Amino acid sequence: MKALMEKLEHLLELGGIKKDIALLAVSGVAVLLSLFGVRPLPFDMAWVAIILCGVPIILEAVIGLVTAFDIKADVLVSLALIASVAIGEDFAAGEVAFIMQLGGLLEELTVAKARAGIEKLVHLTPQTARVLRDGQESIIPAEQVQVGDVLRVLPGEGVPVDGVIVSGQTSINQAVMTGESLPVDKTVGDEVSSGTVNQFGAFEMRASKVGEDSSIQRMIRLVQSADAGKAKIVGIADRWATWIVVIALTAAALVKGMATFRTDANIQGVILNRCPPMMYLRLKETIEAETGVQVYGYLPNLPECALESRHLGLVTAAEVGDLRQKLRRMAEQAEQTIDIDGLLALAETAPALEVPQRPDAPISRERPVIALARDKAFCFYYADGLSELARQGAELVEFSPLVDKALPAGCSGLYLGGGYPEVFAKELAGNTSLLREIHHAILHGMPTVAECGGFLYLQRHLADADGRYDWKMVGAFSGKAGNTGKLSRFGYIEMTARADGLLCGAGERLHAHEFHYWDSTTPGGDFRAQKPLSDRGWDCAWHTPTLYAGFPHIHFGGCPKAAERFVAACIAYERGREG
Repeated sequence: MKALMEKLEHLLELGGIKKDIALLAVSGVAVLLSLFGVRPLPFDMAWVAIILCGVPIILEAVIGLVTAFDIKADVLVSLALIASVAIGEDFAAGEVAFIMQLGGLLEELTVAKARAGIEKLVHLTPQTARVLRDGQESIIPAEQVQVGDVLRVLPGEGVPVDGVIVSGQTSINQAVMTGESLPVDKTVGDEVSSGTVNQFGAFEMRASKVGEDSSIQRMIRLVQSADAGKAKIVGIADRWATWIVVIALTAAALVKGMATFRTDANIQGVILNRCPPMMYLRLKETIEAETGVQVYGYLPNLPECALESRHLGLVTAAEVGDLRQKLRRMAEQAEQTIDIDGLLALAETAPALEVPQRPDAPISRERPVIALARDKAFCFYYADGLSELARQGAELVEFSPLVDKALPAGCSGLYLGGGYPEVFAKELAGNTSLLREIHHAILHGMPTVAECGGFLYLQRHLADADGRYDWKMVGAFSGKAGNTGKLSRFGYIEMTARADGLLCGAGERLHAHEFHYWDSTTPGGDFRAQKPLSDRGWDCAWHTPTLYAGFPHIHFGGCPKAAERFVAACIAYERGREG
């Protein structure tokens, strides 16, 4: 493989700069013909530029990858060329190929000119010097001259090192150092520089700067550093190109994996989130060329639209004061950088969704009122679950345990969902009248569902988010709840009831999930929870004919029988109260 790459590299170098200029001239004409729609041949003339300029770029990228795994800008350009051809943008591919090769030629000419200047300076540097030691003159290599040596310079010879004239006078041609066209007269005490030329009389000088410290060597180093500085900038660009290539290919791999891992996922497009605008076109071209999945736009990083998070996830919508402004800003950005029309057109091609029909709920003239705790402290509910309760005949009336002093009038059931009671423990503890009423209602058999945050609310004491104080809660259970410092029993579970109760009969199963940091000293044990595809299980939750209370969240939309039993218990409670 290495031998093949060497042959390819040799092939690309044949003809040198003259070949490059000729190919560029032909490609430039072809690009212009393509631009104006002229077709003297039975194909787009941009293909001439793609072949003459683009193929060498791709070959150089392949050589760099195979021989040294060198990911540089030419790799990214190659991907852009291939992507442009793949999506039918022949002119764009030819234009990019021509511009990149033109830039490469100009760079090569600049480097060659700099190198020629360096070679000229090296040629002007004297190779020998006449040194006077003990009254004898001897010729030695210039690099062996030491500071303090006395040298003799004859007419027409170059000055080998920097020094000061100690005898004689002459005229020195300093054009190589200063650009002056006329010689400059020099006499005893004047400085002379290495690389300058003695025009007329002989003189003797004492060396002051030799070797790498001499003027001509410093100038050579300066020119070399200027050329190296240009190369350093190119190196920085190549390193950035390397990261861009890696990011683009990684993004393409992710899309490819998601699109092919499950073919029934039917992924038809992607939107890039938090994508730098300068990288978007490169990412779009790479993803579309590598995966065939269309990119419909991007959203850049928008710090002003960030949604803060806490220990269980995002801060809830009720607590984000400028949520509408954030949504408006994101909508404005989406209109600018996302192909909304393309997404709507794609949506029109989607087949109709097949929604399984639920059996009709039991028809009852009675509509029990279920008090639904809903505020900043209790906010986690499944919308489908609430809809299922309403479908079963319940009327859901919301109240706030933070603000309201009593339960909704006439309620015959209570639903305390998940949320952040620990964050608002002080405020909840201060609403003592509601705490007493809920305690009384539960003890006297009001059907109640309390999940996770709602279960914490029913404890005797609840530690706040800072862990500094235990606040008195409803007290339906004698336990205390506090922060464990880690997620407790996280994930989806299947619960099996040990006895008949509010939501199901003994041996029946409910699908649920747990996600909490706080735990209780009285977690309950009326269900056996089991992790799917795992041997892990644990006892959890309280379950009586009128109460379900525990950390697992129940999805009533997925457990309609449980919703039916809850509503039926509320009806029975209402009848008993009226009777």
